[in-house]
Amino acid sequence: MKRYILLALSVCQSLVVLAAEAPRKSTDANLFGHVVDRETHEHLPYATVAVTGTAFGTTTDASGHYFLKNLPEGALTLEVRALGYASQTQQVTLRRGQTAELNFEVVQSGISMDEVVVSASRSARLRREAPALVSVLDAGLFEKTNASCLAQGLSFQPGVRVEDDCQNCGFTQVRINGLDGHYSQILVDSHPVFSALTGVYGLEQIPANMIERVEVLRGGGSALYGSSAIGGTINVITKEPSRNSAQLAHTLTSLGGSNSYDNNTMLNASLVTESGRAGLCVFAQNRHRSGYDHDGDGFTEIPVLQSISAGLRSFLRTGSYSRLTMQYNGVQEYVNSTTGLKFVVGHPVHEYFLNRYAGVNPANGDALWYTKDGELTTEFNEGDKVMTGKTFDAPWAGGFGTTFAWKGLSLSAQFSWMADRWVMNNDRFFEESNGLYSTYNQSRRLLYDRWKKPGDITDIPRYGVTAQLDDRFLENSSFLRLKNLTLAYALPQPLLKKTNFFTSARVYLQGQNLLTFTGFTGLDPEMSSNIYRAQYPASRQFTLGIEVSF
Repeated sequence: MKRYILLALSVCQSLVVLAAEAPRKSTDANLFGHVVDRETHEHLPYATVAVTGTAFGTTTDASGHYFLKNLPEGALTLEVRALGYASQTQQVTLRRGQTAELNFEVVQSGISMDEVVVSASRSARLRREAPALVSVLDAGLFEKTNASCLAQGLSFQPGVRVEDDCQNCGFTQVRINGLDGHYSQILVDSHPVFSALTGVYGLEQIPANMIERVEVLRGGGSALYGSSAIGGTINVITKEPSRNSAQLAHTLTSLGGSNSYDNNTMLNASLVTESGRAGLCVFAQNRHRSGYDHDGDGFTEIPVLQSISAGLRSFLRTGSYSRLTMQYNGVQEYVNSTTGLKFVVGHPVHEYFLNRYAGVNPANGDALWYTKDGELTTEFNEGDKVMTGKTFDAPWAGGFGTTFAWKGLSLSAQFSWMADRWVMNNDRFFEESNGLYSTYNQSRRLLYDRWKKPGDITDIPRYGVTAQLDDRFLENSSFLRLKNLTLAYALPQPLLKKTNFFTSARVYLQGQNLLTFTGFTGLDPEMSSNIYRAQYPASRQFTLGIEVSF
């Protein structure tokens, strides 16, 4: 049986942040109050209280009370959110040195349309205002169903099917809209830190106790996340520190009523400074699952699983309207080499394990390779494979955006990028096969640049020397992409007031995936598989819309 050891670190900032809070200008404008159920008048613990448009926020304590200090002066809008309740907003005006009280009475709601989601448009929006349907699984569902990993929680999402497809290798895959797992993009905090194979092999490697909520986006809207999201997108939003707390839990589950057990120990702890400027959240999980053989044929229907996961997440509020968040994600496993990859302790995750191509002998057109000792050879030998130092997981990835506004006209742009990310271009293997796959389309480069006579300097050998899957087909898939461009015009308020009906009106034109800058020769550098096989590229989309409120 395969054994998987997962060490998943989610580090948003150094622990030094908690110990080194720089002094800042104090307004001594404070706000306190409580949050209660309107029907029962019971205080609601751990409800979220945030000052909209700023980086200030907190949660109510165990008694349902909150306290915010050193808030900005002027008119502020506060919003309260609690699980199972409709959100509520109130306005208050604060002056320097003033302490005010603001209480909330919230109403229970069975329909959660006021949740804030980020998966539909890569920006925070109310679920009911999102341009695409987003389904949300919160931490409460994972707890009620005793789910220990992402795979077990996703089973309760309509339209998403989690299935065990192999009793020998034991992989679990998720199907969205009926498509296989590698057509679904798995994101962590809106970033594709794992390949598309996470939808096949990685679902049990994401522990439930690190999850704040899971957003599932099905259908065409998932095209915003690239060609690997044809089926849909699963965005795992990790927990963020909001209050001082600690939790330790252990569960023991019998498999099929047998003597095979699933042992799971979880630890969660969070620490927030008194000022609320910085916070740290720690999670850890140790899970051991014994193999389960249902029919006694010597093959396990549920394989052995040994996993250890740990992670950190923290934040630093640098000002009233800004907050610094930094993330690092990593996976370390020990498995056998497959599809050009090998997982070795001490090496980057998803590092390629391949033969090194040395070019073509200009005298006779034969292909050349390096042995594992660095010597030239004309023999392709599997034993000469080495760790290449090139990995599929981009060490550098990010995004940036900007908005220009003048009166009612606004122009916003969102960019995403990845650097030093390598992909095996399998299309070139077929297109430059040199006779091995002659019934397939052959590239112009093969026809024009192939070795033809002694003295030719090229990297394509003579006809008849067929291609091998070596590092010549590794390509740098770094890219910069214009993900979203929106031009909008909001009608002026004096004009709307004359209607005595409309409160706001906005016309916008939006384009997605308009420009891509890359040196990758395939159709799309943003695929989430380590081997490129003519995947459909991210579609270019245009949307013309009108938004009115009354």
